[in-house]
Parts: sequence; structure tokens; C-alpha cells
Amino acid sequence: MKIAIIGGGAAGFFAAVNLAEKINLSEHEICIFESSTKLLSKVLISGGGRCNVTNSMTSPDDFVKNYPRGEKELKQVFSRFNNLDLINWFESRGIKLKSESDGRVFPQTNSSKTIVDFFISSCNNSGVKIKTSHKLNEIDFIPAKPVSQKKFKLTFSNKNEYIADFVLITTGGSSNPENFYFLKNTSHTVTPLIPSLFSFNIRKSGDTSDSNPALSYLVSQPIPPSLSSPSSLSFPPSLSFLYVKMQVFF
Repeated sequence: MKIAIIGGGAAGFFAAVNLAEKINLSEHEICIFESSTKLLSKVLISGGGRCNVTNSMTSPDDFVKNYPRGEKELKQVFSRFNNLDLINWFESRGIKLKSESDGRVFPQTNSSKTIVDFFISSCNNSGVKIKTSHKLNEIDFIPAKPVSQKKFKLTFSNKNEYIADFVLITTGGSSNPENFYFLKNTSHTVTPLIPSLFSFNIRKSGDTSDSNPALSYLVSQPIPPSLSSPSSLSFPPSLSFLYVKMQVFF
């Protein structure tokens, strides 16, 4: 059995580590394909380089309030694997975490490199294969009888191909909408994507020229006290969101 994981970020490595603990890699194969030359790049910069792993909130009802939409779906996910489960998951594997006064959870080392090194070393030690510079261009079905034995042919931009029994898509969200185009060839329905996080580029402080009225108003307003604490902000891109993505596949 061959399992292809598309995306070498937090979700992809989280999936690989869990799968490697459950199957015999002397008989089966897990391979992570990353489109760029760097692995876990967003994890490395998250939390100001400290990696905001998750939040210490104890109630899923409180947790989902920090996301702008999808409350029903998120509650279903968090009922199966929540932030406290994630904390236990890391600590049971030797990664010590700490909770700060605002509820954010970081590795005790205060370094995102601790999380990155853990993921990469865990995969290397268990025999998970990792391939960088492999941008997926196309997924094709290889028909078989019975249908349950069908396989997937993956074609990458570097012309390499890979035949897989199972494919996990862990390419992130709508910041890279092209990642979802190839899914339409696999009979999946792709709903319109809406970003939850985005940035504004402003020439300099107070300069609202050549911008629309909404942006001019936004720039001119002071930050409300309720948003002055990081704990009141939504959590992605950090590991607090990786299990939301992964529960789609488990």
C-alpha cells in the first residue's frame, strides 16, 4: 500500500506521523510531496518564530467563536480531536508545552524549530519518504476491478509520476486556490473559497491614498481594546488549525 500526502506543512506531517505509528512501513509506503524547496515554512514563522501551537481554552464552544464561519462543522471536528488532545499528543511524544496568561500555547523552548525538528525527525526515523520541489499538476484514476482496488496516478510539474493507493490533500486553504483545481478531476465538489486571514499592504502609516473608502475607514480607526490581546484573535496559521484540516481525511 502506498499513501501520498500532498503538502509538506503542519497538516501533512501531522498525518504522516500518525499514519507511521499505525502501519508497518516495511510493507507499506508513506510519501510527503512538497511543492517548494522548504518544509514546514509556515510553522517556522508562526507565533513570531515561537510557534503558537494552539490555545488552552477548555470548551469547544468557546474555541469556535474565534473562527468567522463554519461553527457547526468545527464543533463536529473538535468533538473528535480538540486543542487539549493536541497538547496531549505533543507531550506524549516528548514535546513539552507551556500555556501563557493570554491562553496561547507554545513549546517550552520558545522556538518553532522544536516543532519543525520533531516532525521531520519523526518522519525520518519511521521511514516516511519526503520529496520537495514536487508541485502536483494532476490526479488521474487508474480503474480496476473491483473498484475498491483503483489507484491514483499523480503527475508533478517536474514530470515525475507516482502511483498511490490513497491520497491525502494537505495543501492549506484559499491563500493558494490553485491547490483545489485538480480535485475537480476526482469528482469532488469544491465550494467557493473564502479567506479567513489576509493582510493589507499600506505605503506608510496614515497614507490612504488610492484606496477605497472602506479601507480608508479601517486604517483611520483605533484598535478596539477587545482586540488588543492576541487571545481574542483567530489562531491560523498555526498548529491549532491542523487537526481541523486533517479530520476531513480520518
